[in-house]
Amino acid sequence: QIGIAPYANCFTNVPTSWVRLFWQRCRWDRTVVTFECRKHADIGFPWNKHFTLPNAFLMLERWIFNVVCVFTFWLYGAWVFLEYPQSAMRLLGLLYCCGLCVEFLQLLVLLFYSDRLKHDLILAADVFVYAGDLAGVTNYAHAALTSNGVVAFTVQALPDGDYQLGHDQRFSHSESYIRRVLSAFASVSVTPGTFRRDRDKDVPGLLVLAEKL
Repeated sequence: QIGIAPYANCFTNVPTSWVRLFWQRCRWDRTVVTFECRKHADIGFPWNKHFTLPNAFLMLERWIFNVVCVFTFWLYGAWVFLEYPQSAMRLLGLLYCCGLCVEFLQLLVLLFYSDRLKHDLILAADVFVYAGDLAGVTNYAHAALTSNGVVAFTVQALPDGDYQLGHDQRFSHSESYIRRVLSAFASVSVTPGTFRRDRDKDVPGLLVLAEKL
């Protein structure tokens, strides 16, 4: 059980095109309404048993920035076009540039700290099944971990060979290959198990834990 891992790294799948990114953002914005404003709105009311101040502040932040500000921006844009038709595009362009500058500043701060902090845990659950050769990512994990840091991940099991792309478009990796690419770690534990099902059938997998000294 992990109580707290302040420098944990998490790997996930990301959109690979602007179209998919657009639809992902639309889907995420809709969840603010369906979850925060409807399904879990009860945590924002003091008389509810699930109410806490952190939840209330989180709910308020989500409502303001992901609901109110989104619709207010479009109303503001319509107002600018009605009141200042000659300079509306210039005003909105200036506002957009200011937003980009703030986002760029946040990116610079993240880049400044991201390569200077060591991590005590790197976790990748059902992620490396989309990668064949794991040598590069395991080398990065070793360099990014603190002393006694741990990398933990799951893969689909392959009886023989190194790795292989299956019919489900997921890679399977053998235990011998996993141990070879993790040879720089002090200790490596590989435990067989079942971590997903495909077409109502168990898919053999491996749970890997590697510790750096």
